[in-house]
This record gives sequence, C-alpha cells and structure tokens, in this order.
Amino acid sequence: MRQHCPRPDLRSPCVTVNVGERINRAESEIEALLLLLGKPL
Repeated sequence: MRQHCPRPDLRSPCVTVNVGERINRAESEIEALLLLLGKPL
C-alpha cells in the first residue's frame, strides 16, 4: 500500500509515491487553480 501525502516533501518518506502519479496530481492542481482564476485550459 502506497503512502499518500497532501504535500509531498523531498525529505519525507512520501517520495516513494510514483513520480508519474505526483506529476498527474500537480497537473490537476494547476488546472484547478486556472479554473479558479477563470482561465480554463
């Protein structure tokens, strides 16, 4: 079972989460921010 952290930190064991998954999460966070700003992709 993989660990999930709300804010991955390079010094924490949560970095064991797969890199692709972290990238996908970052992309969805950015997309959500853009939608909040009223700038849909």
